[in-house]
Amino acid sequence: MPERATTADWHIKASVSRGRGLASSRSAPDVDHINRSFGLKLRNGSLNLVSRQPIWFDPAAAIYAGESYLFWKARLGDVPVIINRWPSCPAHIFEIFAEVHLRSSLGLSDGDMVEISGPHGMIDWARSASRKHRISWCLLWYLREAKFYHSDLYIKFIQLPMIRRRLWRSSQ
Repeated sequence: MPERATTADWHIKASVSRGRGLASSRSAPDVDHINRSFGLKLRNGSLNLVSRQPIWFDPAAAIYAGESYLFWKARLGDVPVIINRWPSCPAHIFEIFAEVHLRSSLGLSDGDMVEISGPHGMIDWARSASRKHRISWCLLWYLREAKFYHSDLYIKFIQLPMIRRRLWRSSQ
């Protein structure tokens, strides 16, 4: 579970991972809307992060809800970022948008560890602490966290009807 800091922020460590190359096209209309609505200049494309532990965000705390994507304000180290999740997004996956190219400006490579943080109120603490949600996540993802980005075979496995019916508890 994410660390509950004494301040009003949560913190969680995650590793940088190459993605599947889908974020730019799928979330582009939502990112454009966020840019216009909040006066931002988010870059096209995202930084993909994989944590060893799940965290569920509160949909009501999202700064923007697109047709199938939710977005929350957070920080990657000292850099303000926007976290993006979709309805079936595993609870340990973070898709990050920022006004700077994070890989080059922070010198990040695949496997590098970073810290994400955000306001305490953006976490759905009930789901994050739920034994049922955590067990479901462990059964599907524990020690297989990076398979979301790196194994087409595992993605096909979790999309089997028998597994898919149980997947919702481990997902955003």
